[in-house]
Amino acid sequence: MYDHIPERIIARMDLQCYEKGEFLFRQDEEIHAVFFLLEGKLQVDGLHPSGKQVVFSMDEPFSIVGDLELFNAQRVAANVQAMQDSLVFAMPVDVIRDYYMDDPHFLQFFIRYLTQRLYLDVPLIMQASLPAETRLARYLLLDCHNQGMVIRLENRESISALLNISARHINRIFLRWSQAGIITKKNKQVQILDLQRLQKLMKNGT
Repeated sequence: MYDHIPERIIARMDLQCYEKGEFLFRQDEEIHAVFFLLEGKLQVDGLHPSGKQVVFSMDEPFSIVGDLELFNAQRVAANVQAMQDSLVFAMPVDVIRDYYMDDPHFLQFFIRYLTQRLYLDVPLIMQASLPAETRLARYLLLDCHNQGMVIRLENRESISALLNISARHINRIFLRWSQAGIITKKNKQVQILDLQRLQKLMKNGT
């Protein structure tokens, strides 16, 4: 996707590295840059008005964070934290607003990106009404697409908040799937043994 960014814009970006656990920005801060993820994984989370911490997404390359705040001129809507050592392009908001908000190539790039993200986000919003096993199967299959048949899981709290399933219930599902020969699980690593059955579990909730 970054092939569509004009070279003169890429030239104004800074290459930055964030270590695991480091925040790119925190909820309610003033936005200072838009980040283009090149390597690693970012967790986007925030505090719900009820006081509950909610994980909105786990972003993989080549996601963009800070784009909504850029166009809405709002404070940062969520925390963005590196879940792995991550490499990003950072582009200062002031530079974008001063030089590129009227640039048709830059705006076309963001329209394409936001449209693609909308298509990906709609199923995530709709899955809230699906059974817990279906949500967890979808999560594993998405990670399978990115990592292969052996998946390194995030911490239980992040998965629980992202899927709105208690950590205890997730453990019970994993145990049931292990006994059924669908997966094996050791510590934070899950190996998918029967991809077709996992796909069937996902489809049963749709």
